[in-house]
Amino acid sequence: MNELHEHLMRILLDIDEVLTRAEIPYYVVGGASIGCVRDGHLIPWDDDIDLVFEDIHAPRIGEALVSGLSDKYIVELPNTRENPRSYFRVVERDTTLIRNPNEKYAMGVAVELFSLVRVPDEGLPKKLYFGLVKGYILLNDSGNITPRSLLFIGFGFEKVIRMMMDRLSSKHECSRLSALNGLFFNEFVPVEYFGTPTRRIIEGHPLPFPEHLEKYLEWIYGDYMTPPPESERKPTYVILDLEKGWENHMEEARRIRKGMN
Repeated sequence: MNELHEHLMRILLDIDEVLTRAEIPYYVVGGASIGCVRDGHLIPWDDDIDLVFEDIHAPRIGEALVSGLSDKYIVELPNTRENPRSYFRVVERDTTLIRNPNEKYAMGVAVELFSLVRVPDEGLPKKLYFGLVKGYILLNDSGNITPRSLLFIGFGFEKVIRMMMDRLSSKHECSRLSALNGLFFNEFVPVEYFGTPTRRIIEGHPLPFPEHLEKYLEWIYGDYMTPPPESERKPTYVILDLEKGWENHMEEARRIRKGMN
């Protein structure tokens, strides 16, 4: 396990302790779930860990993370002026991991938590639901900190759209779950694939994964056991520093940003 993965696992284990104590179910997904099935380790070139939970638990998750985690972390709540995106981030202070030098967030080593929404199965309700999601993404500028996204949050439009989405889900049959950011990538996973969070060993620790993990992985990734070509086996960050915070790398980020333009 490399040093970055040690940091990610420490964050994950601290989150697990907090959410387990609060009896809030969640699942480890994404690359970490592939690594778990392949060999019980994080994928060597992965530089993040993704978690998901059913949207109904979002308020309690926010409260648990803020009150339960130590001050060595920044907890970014979703749909706020500091984090207009639709998901939680737990960021380790005094670290730097910058993927996009144009971002204006806390750019440290982080674990991200996405809420799963229930998507209507039927034709018209499903189309209406998609229309609301498109409006949500457009108005909050895909989670970037911009005047439009700040107005979207400041005037409460986000809450109105989410309320309409919840009403559609509650009134119609919903046999699929998806994270908001996955709605346009056909990541409509059957509810039963998630099931009861089931602990499996990754990096020597038992952590909760979807109950039917292999079915989930095949649904999302197809042939998940075959690694990508070697040319694609690389991390996504452009700056990594596990000893100093991102504030110390702003000049370097500006140079990279200038070279990108």
